[in-house]
This record gives sequence, C-alpha cells and structure tokens, in this order.
Amino acid sequence: MKLPWKVSLVLLCVGLLLSSGAFAYKLTGYDWSYQPNPMGQDWHVCPSGMPGSGVQRTKDGAFAWNYSKFTFTFGTDACLSGGAYPSSNGVNQVDFGGGLGPAVLAQTSWFFDPTTGDTLECDMRFNSAFNWYTGTGTPLSGQIDLQSVATHEMGHCLGLAHEDGVTPPPVMSSRIAFGEVRRDLTEDDIAGRDAIYGPSSGTHTLTIISGPSGTPNPVASGGTATLSVTAVDSQGHSLGYGWTALCPVALGSNGSFSNPNVQNPTWTAPINTTGSQQNCTIGMTVSDGQGLSQLGSYSQGVISQASSCLYAGTVVRVTAMPGASPSTIYVRPSALNPVFFSGTTSDAKLLNAALHALPRQIPVIVGSTAATCPAVTAGSDIGPLNLIIVNP
Repeated sequence: MKLPWKVSLVLLCVGLLLSSGAFAYKLTGYDWSYQPNPMGQDWHVCPSGMPGSGVQRTKDGAFAWNYSKFTFTFGTDACLSGGAYPSSNGVNQVDFGGGLGPAVLAQTSWFFDPTTGDTLECDMRFNSAFNWYTGTGTPLSGQIDLQSVATHEMGHCLGLAHEDGVTPPPVMSSRIAFGEVRRDLTEDDIAGRDAIYGPSSGTHTLTIISGPSGTPNPVASGGTATLSVTAVDSQGHSLGYGWTALCPVALGSNGSFSNPNVQNPTWTAPINTTGSQQNCTIGMTVSDGQGLSQLGSYSQGVISQASSCLYAGTVVRVTAMPGASPSTIYVRPSALNPVFFSGTTSDAKLLNAALHALPRQIPVIVGSTAATCPAVTAGSDIGPLNLIIVNP
C-alpha cells in the first residue's frame, strides 16, 4: 500500500528566527535508505510551462545533495503524469503549475510504504503564480530563486523535514524571501542528510558528472552560447567555478563571459568573418575550497557570417525613407571591434540616425540577404540590406 505525504515551501513573511549552536535538522521518517544505491530512481522534469532555464536549475538544486552515499539522477525531460499532481504512477515527476495556494512557492509529495517508511515515489510542483528567477546570479527583489527552492524541495524527497530553529537558516528552512539565494547546503543540512544515509565514506572526491558544454554549438558569429557543467563534491562542499576561452588568432578576440565565475554563464562569441567555421576552446575549473579541483574543456564552434561582404575604399549611400536624403558612409578595409546594427528601408530613419552619430571614415561590412553579395559602386544606393557597422 502506498500513502501520500505533502510538504510545502512558503514565502517568508515573518522576522528573525531563533539561533542555535547545535544541529537541529529534522527527518520525515520516510527515505530511500533501503535502496542499495539511493535514490535508485530517475527524476523526470516536465518542461511544459517551465520558465527560462528552470529545467536545468531544478537539476542543479538536486545535485547539491549528491555525495558518495546518495545521488539524485535524471532521465529524459518529459511530462509523464498527464499534468496531474501528485500522481502515484511510479514516475518521479517535477512540473510547473497551479493549485498550491497563494503563499506556497512549491510542494513535494511522496508516496511510501507505511509498514517500513520506505519512500517509493516523489512528485514536485513549482507554483506558476510566482515570478521565478532561473539564472545563476542574484534574483531581483520581486523574484523567487528557483534553484534555491529546488534544493529545498529535493531535500524533502531525500528525507528531511522543515527546520526553522537555527541561524543562519538552512536550505531546509520552511521560508524564503523574494530576492534571497539559498542554494548551498549548510552544516545542518549536511548533518541531516548524513544522519539518514551515513557520513561520506572513502576518499574525498570532486567529480565532473556532466559537461562542460555549450548550447548552441556551433554558435552564430557574435552570438551567445549558454555554458553548462555539473560537478559533485563527495563531502557536499560548496563549489567555485572559473571559465576561460581561447580562440584562433583569426577571430581577433576570445569572446566574453557574462560572469566567468558562476556555474552556468553565457559566452558571447567573437565576430567570425573568415569564411569558415572557427573553433574556440572553452575551459572550466571547478574547486571545492578544500584543496580539490577539476579541469574540463570542450570545443565551441563559431559560424562564419553568412553572406557578408567587405566593401573597401568606396563611398556608399544608404537609401532613406521616401522623400528623405540618403546617408553617405565611407568604407575602409577593417573589421575590428564590431558594433551590430541591422537596417532596412522600413527602418531607414533609425539607420540614418545611427550612421550620422558615428564618425566619418568608418569601416562597414554590408551583408546581403541573398546568397551572393551585390555589386556596389561609389555613390550608389543600397536597398534593404543588413549592415554591420564597425568602429574605426
């Protein structure tokens, strides 16, 4: 017989909590310790309606608990419960929806054998009524950090109950505020986990279990790739990350990171005008602050600009709106430090304003939407073409 149990995380609406110098973790009494390799089953995240990078942040929250005695794993991202929550169907499902109450951020339900306390299935739902932050930085004051909530909810499936009696508040505190980040396990959280599954055994290890990788790969010239890596410290230490990029000299730069010191940054590729795909090496170092570190890298392709042409030494006019005077731009053979601007005859006023704001004698790459570049002669008008305006 399987019985359900539900527990929710609510929005913080009270003041400070009492402090305690001792571990105060609480257990639900239901867990996966009967499994030879707990958890012993995959989770499946339903991507339907999930905001932004919510699927990955859910997984990152789960991975915070992994160590030598317990591992959360994930199967295919799929909606296998028909939108029902909770559903005793043998599927550990995470989804995004309603029906949880106005102050409930998320809820975890688990089904268990009442005679043994063995957990048989977990289901989780994030409340779609809230404004969720799915990045890896700091949420705005009106946002709820999804990874922090996911880490908390996964703790329930692992076997931990709410704990509001210690300061600083652990991951398993029943309340969290807008804009607050609580993604890393505290000593109290780790002690609770280890009380169920045992202290970490064997050699202290730090392992990269997925990545590093980038999406999309290859990325467009000047485009942005989202980078991803997942690492596990066997003793549950908080991890730090450092990203680097090394590109061929022909690209002129190594691109740039949104933040090279977070787990999953974005990387903006350099402009590729070489005529062929170029490959950059993206490197990553993860460390646990306790002396262990691991290196990883992968090859990130950068697509050459499609149908782009460099017109050197000519004077080109850009066709303006009907009745307006064409703008004259001067072209020279250079393509360094690009600044993008896309203009057509339908937005020629904006295009003209941008051109007039730039100094004379600027290099310009004129990219045609056709397979080949049009012939351009000095003083000619250019119709609806994409322009990449390059700083001198």
